[in-house]
Amino acid sequence: METVFISSSDVLLKHLERELENCKSFRLAVAWASSGEGKGIHWQLIDKHRDKLKEAIVGLHFHQTEPYVLYQLHEWRKLNIIYDTNGVFHSKLYLFETELGFSVIMGSSNLTVGGFYHNMESNVLVRGEKSEPFFFELEGFYRLCKKRSRIPDKIDLEKYECDYDECIRISPDLSTFVVADKRKAVMTRPGDSLPDYFWEEIFQFNWEEYVHGLKYLNYLMRSSLFNLYNEDGNRWDAVNTLDKCFESIHKFKTLSSMPEDERKFFCGTASFKTGCGWFGSMTGAGYFKNIVNTQPKILDTHLDRIPLIGTVSEDQVIEYFNGILSVEHIGSGIALRLLSMKRPDLFLSINKRTEKVIVERTNLKGLKYNSQRKEEFIEAYLEFHRRIYNSPWFQYNLPTEGIEAKISKYRVAWLDPFFYEELSGAEEQNA
Repeated sequence: METVFISSSDVLLKHLERELENCKSFRLAVAWASSGEGKGIHWQLIDKHRDKLKEAIVGLHFHQTEPYVLYQLHEWRKLNIIYDTNGVFHSKLYLFETELGFSVIMGSSNLTVGGFYHNMESNVLVRGEKSEPFFFELEGFYRLCKKRSRIPDKIDLEKYECDYDECIRISPDLSTFVVADKRKAVMTRPGDSLPDYFWEEIFQFNWEEYVHGLKYLNYLMRSSLFNLYNEDGNRWDAVNTLDKCFESIHKFKTLSSMPEDERKFFCGTASFKTGCGWFGSMTGAGYFKNIVNTQPKILDTHLDRIPLIGTVSEDQVIEYFNGILSVEHIGSGIALRLLSMKRPDLFLSINKRTEKVIVERTNLKGLKYNSQRKEEFIEAYLEFHRRIYNSPWFQYNLPTEGIEAKISKYRVAWLDPFFYEELSGAEEQNA
């Protein structure tokens, strides 16, 4: 067999074009599909060779698939859909056949504008003979997809188009960034659990998937479970916490230079009603509150090791933790809160509501927010962030405008709701 690694959109498009030209027939099994209203080159290639298309299995989860694509495939009598809630259909399979041989493109790219142009994706092209075991394994997987799918009728498509148009309503203000309740959405009520997929795949998400996950989390967290620090329980109000902390540290540079109210907010020791408690409330940490109020320079000594902009080395993080954890009455929970508020683009705070799920999903046993084993905790935290930094969504060329630019500014800190125990299906616990 021949294998080719594909890591750029230009090369991916060239291989797609070549395989379509050379094949006798082809099939698709993709989680999402979009065409840019028919203008995307990837879709124009599919359209050009539609007579060779035997079948397209397309997922409809999260309303990411463009209705235009569905109507076109349905018109060609090639469309099968997967729209159930027994786990998320997440395949990206492009299977081409010749007389005796086959080729397949598989990896991270959906049949979307993002998957073929904007995202940082990785795929593999494999060519071989139909007599090889690998081809039979591919066929077996495709049959599983086919078994789970069904052929839609026109009413199905019209209903999906209505849901698609209404499902995601975005205003210019991030605090009103809402996903509507749709009867066929994977999660249909505030307080529902996220599927295992969100935790198992978080380090493989591309930017599109990461942002869409946050949209759903906003909807789910409009629930009394999360009505702790503001009146309406809207988790996106927490963006105000990050905004205030980000603006304060960039304006004043140090905690000791901040006005007392802003310093308390940054450190999480202000009143619950201020909303500062997102990302770790420290209102019950009496000794720490005293340091924040009367001796903030003690904190600056260590927090200054972390630069306000640019990269942060692992050595700088280690120095920060070793320093601040040597201060009496300061544990890792406090250290994480301060680190994440100073650099929300790079660091995640861990607290009582997220610790259990993070440890279970990453298998990093030392990653406990109030760990007494300093060296083990630091190494586990660094390893956790290595995985984050290697994620496609983190390495994506970040947006500079609009609502996604605001998300990108706080992209690592925003990970915490993905690990909320309440959303993992575990028993409700108090924060």
